[in-house]
Amino acid sequence: VEQYEIRNGYANPVISPRDRLAGLIEARQLTQTDLSRRSNVPRTTINEILCGKRGISKSNAVRLAEYFGVPIEEFIAGKLVG
Repeated sequence: VEQYEIRNGYANPVISPRDRLAGLIEARQLTQTDLSRRSNVPRTTINEILCGKRGISKSNAVRLAEYFGVPIEEFIAGKLVG
């Protein structure tokens, strides 16, 4: 159920920014390269975020939120999505 909700853009108040990003990528059937080109976030950064090696910086959160058309809070750790 959680993956269905992620893929279809339903908010989950405890979802991590990484999981939200992964769900949006999957829902839109994007590759990391496609997302990088469209959002101006380096592909290596996207990969490291998805692998849990780094968090999402504020500047990258802005870019991702603008690209996906979602509130920036969805990509900032510690914030509730609602």
